[in-house]
Amino acid sequence: MNANYDLLMEPQKLNKMRVLENSESYISTRQDIWSVITIFWLLLSPLIGYLAGTVWKLRGSIVIAWGIAIIALISSLLKISHLKLSRYFLFASIYYLAIILIPALSGSNFRVKFNNEALLCIFLLIAANSYISAKVYNQALKWMAALIVVSLVVIIIQQFYNPLFLVSKNVSEEFEWDKFSNFQYRLHSIWSYVSDTASGFSLMAPYAVLLGYMIEKKKNGWWIALLCAAVLLYSVLTRQRYLIIVYLIITSQIYRLLNRAVNQIAVLVVLFLCIGLLLYSGFPLFDLIQYRYLDVQAGGIAYGSFSARTQSWEAFKRFFSSSWLLGIDMSKQASDYYNYLGRETGQNLLGIIYPFITYGIIGSIWYYLLLYFLLRDSYIIGRKTKNYGFFVLFIAFIATGFANGSPLSDGGIMLAIMFMKYYRDNIPARQPQIQVQI
Repeated sequence: MNANYDLLMEPQKLNKMRVLENSESYISTRQDIWSVITIFWLLLSPLIGYLAGTVWKLRGSIVIAWGIAIIALISSLLKISHLKLSRYFLFASIYYLAIILIPALSGSNFRVKFNNEALLCIFLLIAANSYISAKVYNQALKWMAALIVVSLVVIIIQQFYNPLFLVSKNVSEEFEWDKFSNFQYRLHSIWSYVSDTASGFSLMAPYAVLLGYMIEKKKNGWWIALLCAAVLLYSVLTRQRYLIIVYLIITSQIYRLLNRAVNQIAVLVVLFLCIGLLLYSGFPLFDLIQYRYLDVQAGGIAYGSFSARTQSWEAFKRFFSSSWLLGIDMSKQASDYYNYLGRETGQNLLGIIYPFITYGIIGSIWYYLLLYFLLRDSYIIGRKTKNYGFFVLFIAFIATGFANGSPLSDGGIMLAIMFMKYYRDNIPARQPQIQVQI
């Protein structure tokens, strides 16, 4: 087994591909069947989750995770003689080892967990050995567009006709009309059978990939504006505050198109059309802004849900000085930390600093290195291909991590990582190759 730490493929490997070198596009015909299976397994996750919940009576996220694990096992056994280990996989694996070893060293029972971190490691092994053809990539983009349309249609039905339409049993049990009326009940569209949090990056990541591609290929400005409008409506109807921030960061890519008057007109027309449609339909948009986004009923943002984030930050500052090396478990302050947060779980609402306080600098540095290289590599892809979709996606992930906690093993994020590999493999040979070898 040999490890490959290249940021971009070596020139001699690029020669094995059919690459059309021109100023605008490039095409690879090389592909791996296991990569294709993984991509469409993730794209079909809402359907798989629905079948898991209604037919097999299982949690959708569990079935999807085990499906990825099986794909990784079979594909790795078939490629065992030339299996590659990416830098991402290395950092994710060390981080996973840290989160199971540090609690054990502090006196807890040693347990190997199949959690989000384990799923991320398994997926990154698939991604490191993936090869995706341009045909499969273009098909996946069409499926992403269809996923956005279906998600929008379903959430419109949930908002205006039946809030329990295509909603999992776990989520529907929490439904109350009072919560729905005062915007405290979130709409999940087609994603509740996957998990309670899947309605976020599982759709926003495909949106970032698709928008980045459309801008890279200079697609018609009206189509781009229509895509942005569809996802804006979806983001508003979910009633999730952090999703609006994610949307704004990802959509910031379109600034590169606003140097043309026709594109400026398209964006303004579609934006006002969205607002007009919401108001005409009777949707209480201004109430949503007041009572959900601004927390007026709680006395304002500072006294509403934002106070929970403030409490998390105060807890971090209070326990950091004694837990910075190996985390709160090793310093025997875990119970005090949870009590200070007022919750039985240690999941910090400031998700980006959760690894730091829980596993210390020694355990968490690998997670932050993984984030750094994802951000750096996505920027390099953007600089070379003019597709900054991946870069703004990880900017959004990190930025919202200071108010929310989403795992890197989210299905949408994993899809984006897979397609980053496609771009790295197919950057034209005419461009300088950047190699980082150990």
